[in-house]
Amino acid sequence: MRIALVLALALPLAAQEPAAKPTGQPATMAESMAKPGPEMVKLKPFQGVWEVEELHEAGPFGPGGKGHGKGRVTPGPGGLSLTIDYRSLGGAIKGFQGHGVLAWDDPSKSYKQSWVENM
Repeated sequence: MRIALVLALALPLAAQEPAAKPTGQPATMAESMAKPGPEMVKLKPFQGVWEVEELHEAGPFGPGGKGHGKGRVTPGPGGLSLTIDYRSLGGAIKGFQGHGVLAWDDPSKSYKQSWVENM
């Protein structure tokens, strides 16, 4: 009796046709996600770890001088931006740290960057 009841419930469900995908609609969430445009692809050569030589002019914030640091540029989520992390390792601004996000802004047809730092 139990097998007959399960079959009686399962057969009508199995006989239903799968729901058709509406035309023009992405099949998966991944297909509907934005893809990096040519403006971000152009920046790919900047990705990596960079050794930096600093040269600071004297001014109200210090005497100026030379220094050195390290930067790391990596793709942001989905490749739609770049994240930039920088740390000064010696010289006039030793201890400086900064973090930035750079992305293409299509309405203004320009790159936009947000930056935060510890100074």
